[in-house]
Amino acid sequence: MIEKNIHHMEAFMASLKRKNFLVDERALRKAQRILRAKTESDAVRQAISLVAFRKAVMRGYDRAAGKFANFSVMGEIPKGRNANVSRP
Repeated sequence: MIEKNIHHMEAFMASLKRKNFLVDERALRKAQRILRAKTESDAVRQAISLVAFRKAVMRGYDRAAGKFANFSVMGEIPKGRNANVSRP
């Protein structure tokens, strides 16, 4: 079990890249508190992951709302540009 965790940690560390940037200290502390992150670095990593997750969720909402022309629900043709196309 310990060996598995070590390999997981090595793979995780290999995917990281060192960055140097300026950040608002108050915002960082607030994010760290909200995310319950143990370190500032962990807070930044979690926040970045949340942004990527939000993008995926919003894309799903857009598809569910029919905002993509190639998206159809149970054979229905979305309203808009393709509305005059006959159904098979």
